[in-house]
Amino acid sequence: ARLDSRSQKLRNQSAPLIFGPALVMAASVLIVIAWASFGFPSPRLGAGYTVSPWSVGRGAAVMVRAALAGLVLQTLVVYLLLDEFRILNGFMSLIGILPLLWFGSYFLLRSWGLTLSSCFGFSVPLRRCGCLLLFTVALSGVDFIGTIAISALTESLGIHMHWAESPEESFLWDPAWVVGLNFVDGVVWAPIFEEIGCRGFLYTTARRWLPATPAALATGVLFGAAHLYSLQGFLVVAWSGFLWSLAYEKSRSLLPGIFSHSLGNVLAFGGMILVYRA
Repeated sequence: ARLDSRSQKLRNQSAPLIFGPALVMAASVLIVIAWASFGFPSPRLGAGYTVSPWSVGRGAAVMVRAALAGLVLQTLVVYLLLDEFRILNGFMSLIGILPLLWFGSYFLLRSWGLTLSSCFGFSVPLRRCGCLLLFTVALSGVDFIGTIAISALTESLGIHMHWAESPEESFLWDPAWVVGLNFVDGVVWAPIFEEIGCRGFLYTTARRWLPATPAALATGVLFGAAHLYSLQGFLVVAWSGFLWSLAYEKSRSLLPGIFSHSLGNVLAFGGMILVYRA
């Protein structure tokens, strides 16, 4: 009886993980069809740069230095401060990206009179907010469809996700308030700053040298490799990175990618909470 009760509870709690993405995918298909068939409004939302004004060498040098500085900063925080200041769990992605924000703004954007907002299209007119919503739903649905297809294909070939990749131990054993902080970090800070770093600085720098599709593919591969997942996880993350880069190319704004990235993380982290903690 206890097993039956627990099974029913798990089914009920897991329902949003099934029906939520299903609704998004259905809406995405309708939006894409309308976009292709009836001349939907232009997907351009902002005025961000898709090709960097700085050189590839300059951009690469700044990003390598910023990545190393971010890694050192996160390591120092983990080993020196995290045990005493557990609230920092909610800001680890922000801490890791601070050097890129400073290096990028000082050594890249400032030289051309740019800001993060003007370079990466964060200023979207109010009249375009409806289009932003539709674009984000379409982008998230295509992302989900690709993720399901990649997972199904790799599983059919006997390529499975490694057991250590999910769920994260902190979501199993840490106190609820720490889990909440990790959730905020994953769905707020990580999408914002990974999109600024990968689809912002990295993609626009690659576009200085490559056409849009190869630059998006290269950015997606690097994005997937940086997560250090097994092959299935790498392919899924690389697909998302590739798609978000193309979305930035079309929309000239990082906002659709940020919102889509955040929604994907809500499902991933929320799923662990619903299944293992609720």
